[in-house]
Amino acid sequence: MNTQNEQTQQKFFNGRLVGNSRPLSTYMKIFQISHSEIRALLHNKKLLLVGGGHSQIQRALDFAKINCDVTNVDPYINDARSARTVINYDFNKTNFENEFDEIWALYSLPLYSPDVMHAIKFYRRAAIALKPGGTLRIGGHPKWVHGALLAPIHFPRDKSNFEFLDIMLEDTLQIPPRHKITLDTTLHPESCHWEKWTAPRIPAIKQALNEHIQKQIQRQR
Repeated sequence: MNTQNEQTQQKFFNGRLVGNSRPLSTYMKIFQISHSEIRALLHNKKLLLVGGGHSQIQRALDFAKINCDVTNVDPYINDARSARTVINYDFNKTNFENEFDEIWALYSLPLYSPDVMHAIKFYRRAAIALKPGGTLRIGGHPKWVHGALLAPIHFPRDKSNFEFLDIMLEDTLQIPPRHKITLDTTLHPESCHWEKWTAPRIPAIKQALNEHIQKQIQRQR
């Protein structure tokens, strides 16, 4: 049975105040992926959406005849138009390894992580889940989303938490994510900021990184 807190979260993330149905074009605009690049990036590839909600990503790719196998891990929303596989689960409790070419998180995690350690675990799980050379893209990052959030869960977005996050990510990922800015005047200023991290391309190095991260996960259980 769901707790009262889980019921509150379920109601919030399914409510009208949350933008949970962003189209593929919004993902592409924020992550600086052009129409000429999207086919090469995703055709015959595997894409993971973290908190994809009602975004009709699978439907849009199928319509464009881009053969992409989309998985959407969203604990609150189950929409078959978003992905071929929808998993109602906290992404941090998944165990994907070397599976996805691309991972996209847009206004989901780590913004709505309940504490900073949850945000760190999100990066760890995403890094392991990527194939060698795969890319993680995060939009709506807590560092650049300002003001009060209406969400019932999110960790304090302050200097000390961000410093701790950066220190932990440098140790976890070896090469920290890059802060990117999309220069598009049609976007809200907060949406122009996003992060990009690419996994090592050499399988042996990627496997060594996976093992390094797994040891960190085991130590903190």
